[in-house]
Amino acid sequence: MAFNLLETVNEYITPHLLNQSSGHFSELTAHVSKASAAAVPAVLDTFVRHAEKGSAQDLLQNATQASNANVLKDLDSLTRDPAVTKGWEQFTDMAGSQSANMAANLSDFAGIRTRSAEGLLGMITQLALGVLGRYATETELSPQGITHFLTEQKPSIESALPAALTYESTQHSPAAHASPTETLRSRQESMRQQIGRKSRLPYIAFTLLAVFALVYVYFLNKPLVHSKTKEEPATTTTTLPVQTPAPAPTTRQQAQIKLVNGVVITAFHGGVEDQLIACLNNTGCVAGANQWFDFDNLNFETNSALLTPASMEQVQNIAAILKAYPNARIKIGGYTDKTGSAAANQQLSQQRADAVLNAIKNAGANPAQLVGAEGYGSQFAKAPATATDEERRKDRRIAVSLREK
Repeated sequence: MAFNLLETVNEYITPHLLNQSSGHFSELTAHVSKASAAAVPAVLDTFVRHAEKGSAQDLLQNATQASNANVLKDLDSLTRDPAVTKGWEQFTDMAGSQSANMAANLSDFAGIRTRSAEGLLGMITQLALGVLGRYATETELSPQGITHFLTEQKPSIESALPAALTYESTQHSPAAHASPTETLRSRQESMRQQIGRKSRLPYIAFTLLAVFALVYVYFLNKPLVHSKTKEEPATTTTTLPVQTPAPAPTTRQQAQIKLVNGVVITAFHGGVEDQLIACLNNTGCVAGANQWFDFDNLNFETNSALLTPASMEQVQNIAAILKAYPNARIKIGGYTDKTGSAAANQQLSQQRADAVLNAIKNAGANPAQLVGAEGYGSQFAKAPATATDEERRKDRRIAVSLREK
């Protein structure tokens, strides 16, 4: 084959683009590199399936638009929100109900957040469309021609596709990490596809199923109504319960991280320190009210705002990072699950946020770099009070917001 689509797309994923992506998504570069290597064949496999099911005209149009937009000449633009968002929308249009599962599997495979997995799939979709569009223009491919071309590329694409990202695996893998909005979108897409087929069920039955599904998702997601008017961290992992959260997984590895002032701290790979430093070092990561990172090794005594002794290591690391970056300013946020009364949860979350802020200050941080602390209680909790402790664990957390850098 004179032209190999998989190899050509991979050639554009340079170390510079990986570093830019790492900063934009606040993930370790090594994890982003692993995710990208898997996402490229996954996206191209989606192209093949989309063309073979009769949608080559739409694929060719999107590819031509990406090529005409010169995405290949401005790779940095691929890591910005407009391109990422557009690419993810295009990917979900092609992958349909499997898109959320694909992102969840990629998240597990590479050790990144689901939101980052979605972003990488969107970024690579735009990149791959640009490469395909340029080739289609140069060779004057018709929709039939692009289908034939992608079918020829299929063996090399499938050979590079990890087992966790094949369509066969995602069809049986629930999107456990998908957000409620994503789940709703996937369910809506699935319903549209089912209705589009010539199903044997009566129209009324489909209508009732759709109504029940939408009502169920609406009430499941109702607590999120306020998330557009309040600050909410971008990630979900750790502490802040009425119960004491479980300790961080023992399988994680720690590393020595050298700060810009020469100070060395010990932190977990992909932990809050790692993410915060990545953002501080990357001009593409913008500080502000929406830039949050969850503490992942911070615990409290049961039903109190007293930090455990083991938590002080992460507190001291944050103080050290602030000393190394004197222009940085942070805010602490506290969150609980839905068990207990809303008033008690709000009070406890405020006390714990204050405790962490004071602990960072006592660890030697410059008070001028500490914007404040705010407890949000259970208003952003996603799991119902009746959910298992494991499901509610994600709602119990302390987060740090990078306000200035």
